[in-house]
Amino acid sequence: MKRVGMLLFAGCFFFLSVITANADRKVGSLLLSKDKSSNRVVFVKNNPEKEFRLAAAKMTVPQRIKLKRAMRRHVKIGDALTVADNFLEKNKRYLGIKEVGTELFPKEPVKDELGMTHVYYEQRHNGIKVFGAHASVHLRKDGAVSSAGLNFVPSLKLGTTPKISEDEAKEIAKEAFTKDFNIFGKANVYESSLVVMHEGLFRNTRSKTARLAWEVKVREASIFESLPVDENYYISAKTGDVIRHISNVRTDVPLYRKVFDCTPLLFGKFCSSNTIWPDTPYPTYRFGRIETASPSGENPYYGGFDVNNAWEILGGLDAYYWQHFGLDGADGAGGFKFQPVDNVSTKVTTTNVYQDPTWGSTCPNAIFDSTVKTIAFCKGTVWPDIMGHEYQHGVLYWRPAGDMTYHDEPGALNEASSDFIGEVFEKYYTGSTDWINMGSPDIDWSKRNMADPPSYPRKQDGVPHPDKYRSPYFYCGTNDLGGVHYNSTVVSKAFYLISQGGDFNGCSIQGSGIEVAEQIMYRVVRYYYGTNESFNAAYQHIQQACADLYPTNTCAQVKAALQAVELNQQSPCSG
Repeated sequence: MKRVGMLLFAGCFFFLSVITANADRKVGSLLLSKDKSSNRVVFVKNNPEKEFRLAAAKMTVPQRIKLKRAMRRHVKIGDALTVADNFLEKNKRYLGIKEVGTELFPKEPVKDELGMTHVYYEQRHNGIKVFGAHASVHLRKDGAVSSAGLNFVPSLKLGTTPKISEDEAKEIAKEAFTKDFNIFGKANVYESSLVVMHEGLFRNTRSKTARLAWEVKVREASIFESLPVDENYYISAKTGDVIRHISNVRTDVPLYRKVFDCTPLLFGKFCSSNTIWPDTPYPTYRFGRIETASPSGENPYYGGFDVNNAWEILGGLDAYYWQHFGLDGADGAGGFKFQPVDNVSTKVTTTNVYQDPTWGSTCPNAIFDSTVKTIAFCKGTVWPDIMGHEYQHGVLYWRPAGDMTYHDEPGALNEASSDFIGEVFEKYYTGSTDWINMGSPDIDWSKRNMADPPSYPRKQDGVPHPDKYRSPYFYCGTNDLGGVHYNSTVVSKAFYLISQGGDFNGCSIQGSGIEVAEQIMYRVVRYYYGTNESFNAAYQHIQQACADLYPTNTCAQVKAALQAVELNQQSPCSG
């Protein structure tokens, strides 16, 4: 049922033309929250003390004492999976789970800095991964379950025998890749497997359409010949049709840095981290920089000091993540990837600068490449907020739960985290921030203002960026991978309000400061966001991340900021 009305939320008045009547549901010690667009349960808040009281009411005194001791016992990492499995099994009828043991497959439990333990699952159907389907259970330090997150397909019925062979799917994907990106003779398939594609899960709707598909990962054969193109193609295993494709490239230990200068590509050479090329117009210039090398000086062809600036900023990023989050490198293990250093395999943090010879008209641009495991930049884009943005994509990629799917709302949440952390890092590194991502004067087409999103229209079509979920500017089309950049400003606006405060959309929010906002953002991204997270699920998970860290008065302001941008409302794209 739909109605017209005025809702009062935590002191914030919202005048909405359409509001759905979905309400949270209480069951025993649980509070079940549904996504208003898909009508699926996406968040479960558990009250362990109430759970104990309900269980103890049916027990003898000795049994109660035994149960209480068990609940207070500090959870061991080996016990966490059993606790999580039991919680899901006990409550499966409320969550849409039929058989925990056959539908949900766990990853290794992860213990965080607060002593909490997180167990992540992926859904499989007859042993085949369901794209974007996940569950997570979060345990307090004492071993009690505090919450769970879900994006799960209940009662899935689908045959799993393909009519299209894997080799046929690879050829279809390569042909589509060649056509879509005008890259002839360079398509390289590097991985393929069967998956279940569920339309309602992917688009966050109530659709029940599910298809068996081949997931075929295709990349251009040479990463140095153009802006990297790396796509996942989903080929119907029944008809051979291309269902869709999703990009793997995100645009926009003691530390060991390698900065590769790609200027030598102009002279038939390759991107170089510490190389002199005598047979080029610059026979004495050392291109690139490694950890033990001295600065190279101004680039002889392009001018500027992007190599040295990138080297210095990488050092700042490494220090920032270690000092603020205790994270050692983007992957939590010292860097991006292993490379030989003095004939020893060493974890290094790498970046490419001056990609202009190969990226051409796509410059100015900057990316995180999850396949090659590097960040890369055109001339003039090596700025603290831009590098912080791309580095944060890497942090999200290597989180314990795995990368988020890069489309629609999960992609927008991904971009919002990079925009916000990029600006926070800019404050850390330079002492100030303007809350405008992509601070380079060379980049104009993708600027987003977190303080006032509509003030910077999208250069592609002149439409302002949205500052709330049900804004008339919220994008519901298929360009920009479903609005991953266009719609990210809804969430980044919320985190700006959490940090700085202000009056917005009927709410008066008291700012909690950058430090509080960054800790909440880091925690929700690292431990709570699901792989296919919706805005409604993020509304609950951001509050949970706050509750883990801060008192209720702080989290009340966080809730008000999230409601101010209408993150708890039904998607304007759901009809």
